[in-house]
Amino acid sequence: MAKVVEFRSFEPNVGMEAITRFVWTGNGPVQVVPLRPGGDRIWKNPEWGDRIPGPEGRWLTLDDGELFLEYMSWNYRGSSLWATPVFELPDNEALQPRPTHLDRP
Repeated sequence: MAKVVEFRSFEPNVGMEAITRFVWTGNGPVQVVPLRPGGDRIWKNPEWGDRIPGPEGRWLTLDDGELFLEYMSWNYRGSSLWATPVFELPDNEALQPRPTHLDRP
């Protein structure tokens, strides 16, 4: 089973939508799976680039695997754009560019 975090958004005229999925299969870097056009870029903060703040002032990148996923949820907790808590999906399902059911975390 893969560890997964999804970036989701909420817009009044659209509702809740999954934008990007971050997948860690247990080895190698986290893989970014866009679920809509541009989804692979939306998580990148102009000041942070492709890294996020982590523990003890350390910067985390996709190479940090599960720790990166855990801190995605911590760093992105807005009301219109957020990262879900870490959840699990079968590897083959996690890597498909299809949104999961939005009733998941």
